[in-house]
Amino acid sequence: MMKKTVALILALCMALASIPVLAESDLSGTWYLIITDITCGTFELNADGTCTGTTAASGEEQKLTGTWAADGNAVTLTIGEEPLPLVFDGTNLAIGSEEIATAKDGAESLALLKFSREPGTVTIDELNAYSTAGTIPEGKTKEDMETAETQIGM
Repeated sequence: MMKKTVALILALCMALASIPVLAESDLSGTWYLIITDITCGTFELNADGTCTGTTAASGEEQKLTGTWAADGNAVTLTIGEEPLPLVFDGTNLAIGSEEIATAKDGAESLALLKFSREPGTVTIDELNAYSTAGTIPEGKTKEDMETAETQIGM
């Protein structure tokens, strides 16, 4: 009986240890700003609660600095005086509500704007070059570019 109890406790401890725990340090690092599936910028969330970012809008690159904080799965990114509430769904930081955070099987489709560890299919610069000059970037297809145009409403 004692061996079974000890084995059960050890198995439970191993199972609990495998569950990821959300901590601010888990969120630090590089995040891509994704609109639909288009990379529009990158942000670096630093372990000290500061952040830096670069976005591309209308062909102009903007450098941003600010702060970020996490409280459970609620994350606030503040650039200037504007806080941006986000929800961490275990994979992405998305603008939305608890429904996005708990909708594990459809989280990406629920969020039009998100921060992801992985870049989108195309970048905004690639999309702009394709839209103005018809240039298909290396490693992309015409279908990739046309899909991105459709997603963003071009």
